[in-house]
Amino acid sequence: MSIFTYSTYEDIPTLDDVKREISSIVGLHKIKIQLEKIVEKIISAENDASYSFRVVPPKPFHMVFVGNTGTGKSTVARILGKLFYLSGALPSYDVIETGLRGKMKTGDGGILLVDIDERDLDSNKLEEIISVMDEEETSVIFAGNRMALNQSMKLNKELYKRFSASLLFEDFTCEELAMIIEKKDE
Repeated sequence: MSIFTYSTYEDIPTLDDVKREISSIVGLHKIKIQLEKIVEKIISAENDASYSFRVVPPKPFHMVFVGNTGTGKSTVARILGKLFYLSGALPSYDVIETGLRGKMKTGDGGILLVDIDERDLDSNKLEEIISVMDEEETSVIFAGNRMALNQSMKLNKELYKRFSASLLFEDFTCEELAMIIEKKDE
């Protein structure tokens, strides 16, 4: 799998940009609610800071995205990268997508989105990822279907302890798929 970097620093995102991006997502109702709660926490922290209250940025945390291909996992990772950056949890909002096959590239202070495929499981790569997780400058998100993620967790018993959240991405309905296609044509 190739490595993709999704952001540039030409247009630094604002909370309003991210809120619009969240509201434009088709489907994913439960996940959108969780994203909106993160936005509310950032706004609350900004308000506290404006009153000179000491605000401690959250530490980056690692997540698991469970879902089939094409269910919006990469889209949500990009939004989370922006939210974590805006909250001060990460020094960058870059999202680097990679798999376990080939050369590993770190998240460079942003998010490392690791696409897990049961055919590509490699215990050495998992050890490499664990070392990135322990550095606390990059948030690691494992994304894949339930079977692949379970196999990767069984391959390294220390891995599952490092994840603080798991999001379930349900398949889109026919109506939602039609809405996505319609938005792409605009």
